[in-house]
Amino acid sequence: MQRILANGIAMRIAITLVVVIGGVSAAHAAGRPMDLCRALRDLQSGRVDLPPSTNEFVGHIASLEYLRNVAPDELKPDFAKIINTLAAARDARAGAGLSALAAFQGLTDPALAGAEGRIAAYAADHCRSRFYGDPSWAVSPPTGPTSACAEWRAGSPLLNNRFPYLLDVSAANYFSLVFRTTSLQIPIPGAIVVPDGGRVELKGEYPDARYFAFHPNDISTNNLPTLRDVDLDPDPGSKNPWREPVAPGEPRRYTAVLDFGPRPPIPAQNTSYVGTAKDGTPNPFVTMLLRTYGSFLGALPPNSSGVALPSITVYDAGGAVVQQIPECEPYPAGFSFPVDGTKFPSFPVPDHRTLALAGKLTRGTNFGLSIDVLANADVFYMNTYFRRGVARQSRKVFVVRARKPTTTNPAPGETRDDPSKQVRLFTICSYNFWNGIANDCKSDADVVTDASGDYTVVVSAPEDRPGNANTANGITWMSWGPFLDGFLNWRFVFKDDPLPLAMGEALDTGVTPPEVAPYMPQTAHCPPTVFEKRGVEGCFDWSARRFR
Repeated sequence: MQRILANGIAMRIAITLVVVIGGVSAAHAAGRPMDLCRALRDLQSGRVDLPPSTNEFVGHIASLEYLRNVAPDELKPDFAKIINTLAAARDARAGAGLSALAAFQGLTDPALAGAEGRIAAYAADHCRSRFYGDPSWAVSPPTGPTSACAEWRAGSPLLNNRFPYLLDVSAANYFSLVFRTTSLQIPIPGAIVVPDGGRVELKGEYPDARYFAFHPNDISTNNLPTLRDVDLDPDPGSKNPWREPVAPGEPRRYTAVLDFGPRPPIPAQNTSYVGTAKDGTPNPFVTMLLRTYGSFLGALPPNSSGVALPSITVYDAGGAVVQQIPECEPYPAGFSFPVDGTKFPSFPVPDHRTLALAGKLTRGTNFGLSIDVLANADVFYMNTYFRRGVARQSRKVFVVRARKPTTTNPAPGETRDDPSKQVRLFTICSYNFWNGIANDCKSDADVVTDASGDYTVVVSAPEDRPGNANTANGITWMSWGPFLDGFLNWRFVFKDDPLPLAMGEALDTGVTPPEVAPYMPQTAHCPPTVFEKRGVEGCFDWSARRFR
């Protein structure tokens, strides 16, 4: 602000302060509610040039910095908390020890809900006419163990479904173990210590699920070779239900091995060699996830697909046993499930990806990081994005249509792997980045088709659901949640099946062969009234005219 004296009268000339941080300009005076509201509106309208980057955290941070520049002082610490947390994830990389894992774990800090909540509450109080959703929030970490098995941590979204897990709630269950070798002289709570060059045997029963696998990850959260269900040889006298029918009562046991020594020229069956990181350096730390998809017991409550978690036996490099942990039922009768009271608000900041990519298909890329961040190495991930926008005719309905791939849906006792099918299974989930929760998930078995074998998914908030968006009309409805925007994520198992490979190549090259085109989802936005009156085709017509 400058003062200019003219003819003895003090005159004030307001100068717009332009603050540039990370390549983003905020042309507003700082500290007034109206300035924060205007900055939020600018972001929502796409009037802010965000720095281009394949690292998606760059855009998220730039959006927050744009707002922090004009935020009142009382909110600046909250913006700083979120920005600093995302910056650690942005900078996560291989070869930096446990920092990548620490950055990922930092995103799970319940305090982030408070930081987002205070910002959302301020916007709700001062910018009511511009924003909607539920600004309420709570910070309350889970109480009690996540399972009855001390060494196993349950990652079920039904126990802890919040930022940034992005898990699947359609009958998926997740359990993890942490190992460190004796050469890593860092105390890690809950870690099982394995002598250098030793190995770990996991003995268990094939679960009642459509898919399961052991997923070891190195110290940088990168994927190491997976041990898939169909590839695990059964123990002598047992059968593998992914390879052949197994009658009730027949034995179906396996032994899986994590070997912390070097990989030999001829690797052993049922063994993942984890002593070397993905980049070829020695690996003293492993996060091992046991994932099951399509539990035959369904989605609720969390379960281990009808079997106990496997026993754990640790051997030293000479083959001597140093620790034994028996099989364990994670949720015995009377187990008190932990309650996570943390609640993230409907954050009024748009997901920058939806501004540029609404309705477009992309690969799921682990936020664009150079590390795997514990992603499932067996899955082909695909995303598309949706947003309401700020036009008078709000785009509150998002429609997706595609050919449904053939999948394996075994009845009890049937073989669970069928190479004649295009994929083992697929799921579709809706998310909001800032909240992180799985708003809704559908497995392929839940997705209805029309006479042509095509499926149509309609995504909206419950209050905006068109009356004709139902299974009777060949439509699968999914919840958008109380958010500004979001994205759909497909998971196809396995990523190296021919169809997912071809879909990924189409996304990478922009060239879609005719035989693949029907499986690539087509998308449209429209108001609920348009869908109510004219259905799916009317929504596509409205979207084509509106956004051509």
